[in-house]
Amino acid sequence: VMTAGMAIASLTVDAAKSQGLVGERMDGTLGIVAGATPEVNALVAATNQERLAKYNAIAAKNGTGVDQVRALAGKK
Repeated sequence: VMTAGMAIASLTVDAAKSQGLVGERMDGTLGIVAGATPEVNALVAATNQERLAKYNAIAAKNGTGVDQVRALAGKK
């Protein structure tokens, strides 16, 4: 038996986008569009934390600023 909490806990970025809950920001992070439930907030926070770690690693590897990496990611 799947509860409502289990369904929300399995919310993916793609599912949240298709439901209009989140969207991509120009700085390469995920932003909340609507439905700022604790689950959506947690999804956005976790996704952005992972993305920022990747952006920092890319910036360090390439000797560039993280803002440049974020700007490029935001254009995708």
